[in-house]
Amino acid sequence: MKLQKYTDLISPVASKHAFDVLRIMQILANKGYICDSRQAEELWQKFSNSMAAGWMMPPTDDEEVFDCIRAYID
Repeated sequence: MKLQKYTDLISPVASKHAFDVLRIMQILANKGYICDSRQAEELWQKFSNSMAAGWMMPPTDDEEVFDCIRAYID
């Protein structure tokens, strides 16, 4: 059986932040949202841009991460 590496499943930019992106995807799944890695990356990038940063380190608390991106979810 041929398996893909998890980094093959995420966008190239997100691969630099693979664990952050996967964590954001899981946080959103726990809240009932389904998103792919590109969407998770875009949500966090929008938040980071709003703080005039390239890529902010997500808070350690999952609820805080969700609060950061909630405004960017349609």
